[in-house]
Amino acid sequence: MKNKILLILSAVLVFASCDDFLNETPRHQWEMESAISSYASAQQAVNGIYGIVLPGDYFGTDLHIAYASRAGVINSKSNDYNFAYTQSNSPTSLWQLMYRGINACNLAIQQIPAVADSAFPTETAKDELVAEARFLRGYFNSVLMLNYAYWWSKDDSSPYGIIYRDEMTTTENAYKPRISVGESWTKIFEDIDYGIEHMPKTFATNRKVSVIFAKAWKAKLLMIRGEYATAKTLVDECLAALPAAGIEMQSDMAVHFDEAWDSKENIFVRYLNNDGNRTSNAGYYTEYGLAYYLYDDCFITSSGKEVTQEEATCGLKYGADWMKEDPRWYISTGKARCPETWDDSYVWTWTKIYRKGRFDGKQAPVDEKYAIYYLRVPELYIMKAELLAHTGASPKDAIAPINEMRAKRTNPVLDPLPTPADNQQMWDFIFQEYVKELFLENGCEFWASLRIQKEGTSYMQHMKGADWTYEPTKMQYPIPNSEMVNNYELEGMQNPGQE
Repeated sequence: MKNKILLILSAVLVFASCDDFLNETPRHQWEMESAISSYASAQQAVNGIYGIVLPGDYFGTDLHIAYASRAGVINSKSNDYNFAYTQSNSPTSLWQLMYRGINACNLAIQQIPAVADSAFPTETAKDELVAEARFLRGYFNSVLMLNYAYWWSKDDSSPYGIIYRDEMTTTENAYKPRISVGESWTKIFEDIDYGIEHMPKTFATNRKVSVIFAKAWKAKLLMIRGEYATAKTLVDECLAALPAAGIEMQSDMAVHFDEAWDSKENIFVRYLNNDGNRTSNAGYYTEYGLAYYLYDDCFITSSGKEVTQEEATCGLKYGADWMKEDPRWYISTGKARCPETWDDSYVWTWTKIYRKGRFDGKQAPVDEKYAIYYLRVPELYIMKAELLAHTGASPKDAIAPINEMRAKRTNPVLDPLPTPADNQQMWDFIFQEYVKELFLENGCEFWASLRIQKEGTSYMQHMKGADWTYEPTKMQYPIPNSEMVNNYELEGMQNPGQE
C-alpha cells in the first residue's frame, strides 16, 4: 500500500513570516503513511494547499473574466456569455485544480490528527491546522458546486451535485459518483462551519484564509441560496471584527492597488512568491491577456488620434456610461504597455489587475504584485446594503452601508449616493456599486446579476437583452469530458442538456 499511495505536490509552501509569507519548498511523491510526522510538516502540508491552487489564472482572472461574461457586463468569453458549453469543451482546468486542492486538504485532514499532541506548541494548534484544511476543502467544493453542479436547484434530492472526495485519491477509490444537491450543500457547510468554529480567532494574515473570510464566504453562499437573514448576521459579525484584526479601508484607492497584497484592505488575497517566476505564475490574463482582450488602443492607427481614458471602454459591453462617470474608473483602469517584446504599443486596460503587464512589469522598477482580491473590505459594505434591501429595509437605510464605505475614501472622493427615489433605483445603486468597486476581482458581479432585478427580470437578462435566451439548466459548466469518459461511476450523470 505504501508504494500505491503517493501524493504529488508540485509545490509545498512553508510558512515563514508576515513579510515573506511563503517560501517555496518543493516536495515530490510524499508517501502517505509518513508524509506528516511533526508540527513543521503539518504546517507545510496546510500551507502547501495555497501553493497548489492560487498560482495561475484558473482560480483567478481567467475565472473572473468568465463570470463577468456570464453576467453580461463584457463578452470576452462567448461560450460563457451564451452559456454554450457542452461536455466536449467544458472548462477542465478549474475542475482539475479544485480536486488537486481537495486532495491536498485530505492529506492534511487525514494525517495531522495522527501526529502526537506533544509535537504541537499549543493545545489548539493541531485542530487549528485541521480546521484550516477543512475550511479550504469546503471552499474548493463550493467552487465546484457553483460552477459544475445544479447549485440553483431547489430540489435537495436532485442527483446533480458534486463528486465528493474526503480521502486521498488512490487507484482503489479514484472513481466516485455524484452526490445529491442536498448532500453536497451539507458536506460543504459542515467543513465551512468546522473552520469557523476551530480556526484561530485572531486574524494573522490576509494571505491565508481566516474566520472572517470563512464567515464572509459562507454569507456569500447563503446569499446565492436566498438565505438573506442568516447571511446578514454573518456580514455584521465580519464588519464588527475588522478593527481588532487591523483590517481597514485604504483611504487612497490608488495606494491600495499599488500596495496590492500588502494593503490592509484585503481580507483574503492571492500572493505570489518572489522566486524568479512571479510573472509567469500570475497567469495568462493577469499579466498578458487583459492587454489584448479587455482594452482600447491608446491611438487609432489609421488616424493617429489619441483615445483618452474617458473615451475608452476597456471591453465593457454594458454600463460604460455610469462606470466612466465614477472617479474609480480612472484608478481601476489605466494606460499600460502591451506584453510582447515586439509590441511597444500602449492600451487602456484594467491596470488594477494587469498592473504594467509582462514586459514593463519586469523592468526597473519591477512591478509584479499580481494580486487576486478574493475579498476586501468594500465588498462587505455592499453585501450589507444588498442584504438590508432583501430583508425589508427602506431604500435610504439599505444604501447607508454603501455611503459609509464611500465616505472612507479620500482619493477619489466619492460623494454620498442620494436617497433612492424608489426600490428600483435602490437596486440599481447596489448593483452598480458591485461593478464600480469590484469588477473583475472575484466574480461578485455575476452572482449579483442573478439576485438583483431590473425591469422585472434579473440584471443578467436585462444586460444581455431580449435576443438572449435564458436557460436555467445551463447555468453551470458540464462535467468535463475527461472525467465523464474515465469515471465509470458517472455514466448517465452529465448535467441534462449538456452532454
